[in-house]
Order: sequence, then C-alpha cells, then structure tokens
Amino acid sequence: PPRPATELDLLAADASAASALLSRAVHRVLSEVPRPFVARGGARGSPALARWGSLEYLREVAGDSTPCEVELGSYDSGGERPTIAFGHYAEYLRLCAEEGGGGDQPAYLAQNPLFPGLAGDVEVPAVCRTGGRDVYQTMIWLGPADTASPLHFDPLDNVFLQFAGEKVVTLFPPSVKKDGDPYYAGGGASGQANTSPVDVEDPNYARHPRFLRAPPAVQVTVRPGDALLIPARWWHHVRATKGDFVLSVNVWFK
Repeated sequence: PPRPATELDLLAADASAASALLSRAVHRVLSEVPRPFVARGGARGSPALARWGSLEYLREVAGDSTPCEVELGSYDSGGERPTIAFGHYAEYLRLCAEEGGGGDQPAYLAQNPLFPGLAGDVEVPAVCRTGGRDVYQTMIWLGPADTASPLHFDPLDNVFLQFAGEKVVTLFPPSVKKDGDPYYAGGGASGQANTSPVDVEDPNYARHPRFLRAPPAVQVTVRPGDALLIPARWWHHVRATKGDFVLSVNVWFK
C-alpha cells in the first residue's frame, strides 16, 4: 500500500509566516535528498484561496471570451484538445456540479498557462525565485471531480498549490533502469517519453510486469490551502476526487 507523504503543518501560522516557512522547507529538501512533502496551509498567502471557489469570480476576472484548451478523453489515449471560450467551459462546470460530475469522459482544462487576470491572486513561493532559481511556467488545472492526469514526470521541480476541491496525488521515485524501467516510460499511445501507460489505480501486471518492482508509492490528499512539493523527475498520478469543481496551480521552477 502507498505510504503517506511527509507533512509540514503550517495551519497554526499566519499566512505570511506560512509562506516563508514553506519556502524555507522547499529549499532545505531540494538541497538535501529531494523528496515530496505536503505543507498543510502552505498556500494560504494566496488571495486565490478566498476568491477561486466562485465560478462567477473566475469568469469575471479571467474573462468569458478568453480562449482556453480543454482535454477531451484520456491524455495518454491521444484525446483531443479543442480551444473554447472560458465562459463556455465555466458553464460546463456549473452543469457538472448540478449533475454530480462530468460523466465518463469529463472535459479538463489541463495545463493551461495561468490567465493574466488571475495571476495576481497567486502568491508564488519565494523559493521559486531566489538562490539562483527562477520560475519557468505557472499553469492552471481546472475541472470537475474525477478528472485525472496519467502517471508522468516533469523535468523541473514543481510546487503544486491547491485552491478548490481535493485531489489525490500518487508519487513514485525517479526511474532506476538497472533492471528495466518499471514505469514503461514512453510506452503509451501518446509516445511521450515522460508519460507511463501504467494505470496506477488498477495496474495490469500481465501487461506491465515490471511495475511489480516499482518502489512503494507515496500518496497524499491535497486540500484547499495546501502546497505540495513534487521534485523533478518524480513520477506522479493526480486524481480530482471532491468538489463542485477542482482547481490547482503548479509552479515549475529551475
């Protein structure tokens, strides 16, 4: 069974102190042996936490006519990514909330650049811009409950900030190919070298027997106000589990 992620409880600290403690902890972990950890309350310094629970606010500030890409079907099955107006997607989310979810093939506003109108609501942790580091990209992830990102890794360190709803993140250490890659990197329909065809929620060991040798997973539920460090090259699968809609931001830095 997965092991729980290391937790840093910042809920008792005020928002500014929580932000400073989060950055200090990220710096320390990345300077030693990089490993994921969740900072409970680490994202409370962002105005997004109080504002982004409202679709009306998101529509007003992001702009109904703003174009966005939405993912239809599974990313690793080569699903389409049409461009639509953000107002139309927000209306889709409202209907999903009324009907209890997005069905078997929910539309996911996945890995879009953070809309300029919303950027001021996110406090990027100072560690992402100090000590010779700088922000590479800041992305928004928005969808109904039950959307998912397949098992994959990113080449850069990532601070993942949760602002609405809940997600379960399952993480595995970077590949060690001495005995063959247990994650079958690049073996999915997308052909992306950083993506795995293994379904971590229901592994097919007949098809992917090396996954039996994968190191134990680390698993964490992120809730509004939490910040999760995902170090570079750590594999992770993300499932939205709870909320009328589920909204996160990730900050890649190097």
